[in-house]
Amino acid sequence: WTVFAGAVRRNDAQAVLEVAPDIIDELARRSLLSVEIHSGRTYYGMLKTVRSAVGSASEATERRHLEYFAAAAAQAAAALQTPEEPAAHRRIVELMDELRLAHSRARSIDVETAVQMSTALHWFGVSRLHTDVLGWAAKLEPLVQDRPGLRAAVDSSIAYLPVIAEQTHSSQQPAPPAPA
Repeated sequence: WTVFAGAVRRNDAQAVLEVAPDIIDELARRSLLSVEIHSGRTYYGMLKTVRSAVGSASEATERRHLEYFAAAAAQAAAALQTPEEPAAHRRIVELMDELRLAHSRARSIDVETAVQMSTALHWFGVSRLHTDVLGWAAKLEPLVQDRPGLRAAVDSSIAYLPVIAEQTHSSQQPAPPAPA
């Protein structure tokens, strides 16, 4: 299983695995899910031992993972420019490992969804100077060469990479000495 790499909420794990809450709890008790508590919330992380215990993820599970986290990215991204911005930002950050996996999988099986994810996460990447997220779009470039509609969305994220790299580079430079 490579379905879960980071920490996710119980309802995230339930949605992808399509199991009851007591199954999630049982996986945690059997140490097949790690349990982390941050700020009063419980997060679950899949461990590599899951693969040996339950086998490889099915195509259906991988597809559910992709669709669930693509929708979660879109939902959180839509809230970034609203009063819900702090919660949306935290949600994207907590899901970053899963979003990375979903985007990677989408590049292999569903390029349109990968482009949608990159588009949804564009503002997060730009506003947070997060070149990793914008770099996911760069990985799409060869896949959308002959698809102008998708390529335009990808190109807009790619265009920000050098701008952000310059901003982060210049912010790390010492200020020039004040004139005497």
